[in-house]
Amino acid sequence: MMIIVAFGGRMSKKAEILGVKFDTPSREELAEKLNMILGAEEREYLVTPNPEILMCADKDEEYRDALNCANLCIADGVGVVWAAKVLGEPIKERIPGIEIGEQLLSICAERGDGVFFLGGKTGVAEKAAHNMCLKYDGLIVSGTHHGYFGDEDNERIIDLINASGASVLYVCMGFPKQEKWIYKNIQYLTDVKLSLALGGSLDVYAGVTRRAPRLFCRIGLEWLWRCFFSAGHFRRVIRLPIYILMVMREKIEKTRA
Repeated sequence: MMIIVAFGGRMSKKAEILGVKFDTPSREELAEKLNMILGAEEREYLVTPNPEILMCADKDEEYRDALNCANLCIADGVGVVWAAKVLGEPIKERIPGIEIGEQLLSICAERGDGVFFLGGKTGVAEKAAHNMCLKYDGLIVSGTHHGYFGDEDNERIIDLINASGASVLYVCMGFPKQEKWIYKNIQYLTDVKLSLALGGSLDVYAGVTRRAPRLFCRIGLEWLWRCFFSAGHFRRVIRLPIYILMVMREKIEKTRA
């Protein structure tokens, strides 16, 4: 299904893959949209689904709603781009969430908008803040907190974020927790204009985890690099044949419709 929507003052198509609707901007259009959000007074959020997330959303209606209610849903994963090609949808390229996060940090540093890092183990968000402030001159990290907290701490976390005055919130707690958390709590974030669900980005920003070499990222094999260093990631990747079957099933259903 293709839907034409307004995007950053231009026209952009929406692509639907396994029940999740994706925006299809170029990197330049996305940067324009992020600037627009920070200049407005609305509360919006961004998600970056990959094949694992799509498989999870296929079985979890609440999670699928959380993804589809996002103001921006950007393809993160070569498997999503592959599925779009198979299904005849208009996604041309993946824009990794970690790169969106860095792009936004650069924009915030120029604009003077404060950011809040929520996620990772104890100390990771603080280390990420230190590293990113060194990298982006003028960046303001208004606050940090680890991602290991329960429902009983939720109100305290919300108050901490609101008291910080941050305009941008990075939520890096892994899927589906991070997207569901934003979906349920965005209405209580008084000053935050943009919340982002960005998985393990804080670990990379903090230097706890290494990102794949540029060549692997460029040719869409970042997932393969992760398999070399993470048994857990390898176990997740071997489920991808199921994802391929799901996409092919959807293609057959579309052909019959």
